[in-house]
Amino acid sequence: MAHRMKKTKVRLLDCGCTEYRGGETCRIRTERAISKRNAAIKLIRKWMSTCSSSEASGVHTL
Repeated sequence: MAHRMKKTKVRLLDCGCTEYRGGETCRIRTERAISKRNAAIKLIRKWMSTCSSSEASGVHTL
């Protein structure tokens, strides 16, 4: 995955465990969160606590 990402945590927002939480919902929330970075970080923490660390590290980039 050689995607160039901005230096933000947005790459984590696509939720590595979309299979468990429903990819569409995650993606919609992601798009909204990108415009509000503070909210984005909160969502990341929520997802990280739900996903196992191995799932979270294998996230899809936007």
